[in-house]
Amino acid sequence: MRSMKLSAVLMGGILLFWGCGPRILLPPRVDLRPYGTLGMIELSSNAKGNLAQYTSQKILHSLQSAQPGTLVVELGTLQNALGSVGRSELDVEAIEAIGSKYGVGGIITGNLEVEKVKPSIDIASKLTTMSVSAYVEAMLSAKLVETKSGATVWSNSAQRRENVASVSLMGGDPYFNAKDPDKAYGQLVSHLVGYITNDFWSHYK
Repeated sequence: MRSMKLSAVLMGGILLFWGCGPRILLPPRVDLRPYGTLGMIELSSNAKGNLAQYTSQKILHSLQSAQPGTLVVELGTLQNALGSVGRSELDVEAIEAIGSKYGVGGIITGNLEVEKVKPSIDIASKLTTMSVSAYVEAMLSAKLVETKSGATVWSNSAQRRENVASVSLMGGDPYFNAKDPDKAYGQLVSHLVGYITNDFWSHYK
């Protein structure tokens, strides 16, 4: 009986030691260093206003915070990026041309889709232009494409529903143009961006 108690104490000590041992820092699932300088195309979106631009900047900030020293050339909208190389769609030839023109080894591109907007408070003034708080369901998808081959080397997506402030409804269409986007829809964007860029961060195990 005494030996059984002693064994239990020893086993408990071993488990406690393992549980309190040093944690191991695991490298990110996607290492951006092999691509050198990256190019980033602003998100395409069905949302009007500055929601897409704001989300694009949040993705850029997350990438450079996760892997400091990552160089990124901001290529503007998809239309601007394609126009700069005389192309009409983002195919393999266009990707290679952008890579050659701007000296980037990979291109980050993506899409922000707003699925539903449901007003949750009262109408301000006119039916055609009203500023409301609304439940917004948004899907964010992004991918990293290698410019030498045109191959996709990483992709991810996330979907979330949040209550968003300062949404204007113009003729029934949502318009995101808040003076303080962090306050208006920062939580929605932070959750979406945090999820899809998780692969670029180191993690403790």
